[in-house]
Amino acid sequence: WIGTVKSLVMIDLYKLNKPTVPPAAFIENVIVNGNNIDFVELHLNKEKNVNQDIRFSGLQPYIYTPDNLSLPYNMNHLTFNCGATDWFYNHKIEFQYKLEGYDQDWNEETTNSMADYKNLSPGHYNFKLRAKGAFGKWSDIVEYKIIIRNPYWLSWWAFIIYLLIII
Repeated sequence: WIGTVKSLVMIDLYKLNKPTVPPAAFIENVIVNGNNIDFVELHLNKEKNVNQDIRFSGLQPYIYTPDNLSLPYNMNHLTFNCGATDWFYNHKIEFQYKLEGYDQDWNEETTNSMADYKNLSPGHYNFKLRAKGAFGKWSDIVEYKIIIRNPYWLSWWAFIIYLLIII
């Protein structure tokens, strides 16, 4: 029942049409080694960015997560904060995620909106996220690419130096 100034209205919730639009999934931010990094500040202050050796090409609009994120080998603990918008039942959203290059399959559905990966080896990774609304419709898959670089002693030029020393 909803009361107005002129009348009283009854809404039968069982007769409402179920929404046909799936939730919209997104990655809110990426936490590196337990630190919430201000990527906007790093983007604006290039000196600070060089000191931390975090590389990225730009920022995604509105959310400000970095594009083409490249991290040094010792910044290998990543936490993805995820979100989704469902205009009818936002509290019933379930997430499923997968880190290509680490996970074999999708993780089980969960209401937890954080995905945590520790001690990642150097390499190329692709984080995939999807969300399911209360009526079972899956969102489009959101992808986020990350590179964790090799330490300098495992770089190609270091192996050339090792080879020259041996010869």
